[in-house]
Amino acid sequence: MIKLFVYGSLRKGCFNYYYIDKALFKGIFYVKGNIFTIKNKNYPALVLSEQGENKNPENFTTGELYEFPDSTENLTKILENLDKMENYYGENHPENEYNKLYLDIYDSSFNKADKAYVYVFNINNPKLKNSLEEKIENNDFLNI
Repeated sequence: MIKLFVYGSLRKGCFNYYYIDKALFKGIFYVKGNIFTIKNKNYPALVLSEQGENKNPENFTTGELYEFPDSTENLTKILENLDKMENYYGENHPENEYNKLYLDIYDSSFNKADKAYVYVFNINNPKLKNSLEEKIENNDFLNI
């Protein structure tokens, strides 16, 4: 089983949701980090915040948790398509637009609830250095 936390254009009702529409929706959850608009893009960038014990809601981004059971038809192809769409070329690849990390996921009380893969903006890619713009209010892409 593969778990995926999404916070931007992959969320239900957004333009890239069709990539994950075969996954099981597990609910609204949170990840530690802030989301920003990106220059000339219509999707957000997640930048991680301190992963310590701070439970300040301002440090959490709202998103949706999905599960892909091992029996999901064409699971390997779905995951490859997600990586391609996110411009993820492999672990620690310098050209990644997003890195795929396995992170703690939090419930509405900001207690650790699960772990899932999350696509996190690669702030170390020199081509992306000046592309972040404004922090999205309330760290919720659906409320912009």
